[in-house]
Amino acid sequence: ALTTTTTTTDNNNKQKQKSTNLLLILQHILFVYILPWLCMALSLFSKEQGATLLITVVLWDFLHRFDSVLQFFRLLSQKNKPAIQFLIRTIILAIQTISLAAFRQWLNGETRPDFIFDQ
Repeated sequence: ALTTTTTTTDNNNKQKQKSTNLLLILQHILFVYILPWLCMALSLFSKEQGATLLITVVLWDFLHRFDSVLQFFRLLSQKNKPAIQFLIRTIILAIQTISLAAFRQWLNGETRPDFIFDQ
């Protein structure tokens, strides 16, 4: 009876750990990729300068995590996990930025904006 209870408790703990891990992954996806992308989309459709939002996020992230570009490349060559994760994050955010900016350009009819100077 004791081993059955221990096995059940271990299974419950494993299940809770999986649920916690899944929740952390979903939070990471939401706050690192979806929410900044949504903010960029909203700002981009207000003004073209909104395209710089995700670039600013990447720059802040880099300055927060690394002392220099050389240190970053050194860590990448050592297959440092945080450096690799940063690189992947940067690639994903760059793809999001380019695709949304291209969509905005397509919506504008691929023409330059007309400015009204007499206001």
